[in-house]
Amino acid sequence: MSLESAGTQITTLSREIEILNCYLEIEKVRFAERLAVTYDISPETLDAPVPSLLLQPLVDNAVKHGISRLTGGGEIRIAARIQSRQLKIEISDNGPGISKQGSQPSNGLGLRITRERLQSLYGHDQSLELLSLPEGGTRAQVCIPFRVRRTISSRS
Repeated sequence: MSLESAGTQITTLSREIEILNCYLEIEKVRFAERLAVTYDISPETLDAPVPSLLLQPLVDNAVKHGISRLTGGGEIRIAARIQSRQLKIEISDNGPGISKQGSQPSNGLGLRITRERLQSLYGHDQSLELLSLPEGGTRAQVCIPFRVRRTISSRS
């Protein structure tokens, strides 16, 4: 799927989720019942244009720095909604969270590249934040402009 979308800068959120599901199926084989994934995706966001391969590095961080550090089961939650004309996407995990010692780097290669791509595509009208959750875990929060994908209709 990644090869099929090579060279594509923008895709739909639904396509991103489809690609993400393939990645998560591989991780579920690795972690078995230790990995649970939940989705909370508002239907009106599914056709929203998003940068291709936006979600996978964020979920990969949640697995690597969150779920893999738990001895028991871990959960990743993927949410998307529209808020104030912004598409807000959140990837949360219930791992150990961001420690003061920096066990979860906020400037790793995947995050740096994702930030650079968002900056290139949306300028200052975007954000990518890592938040330590009070109940434990980490949330990556992406906000980009919400745009309706235009379809070209053909007339007979």
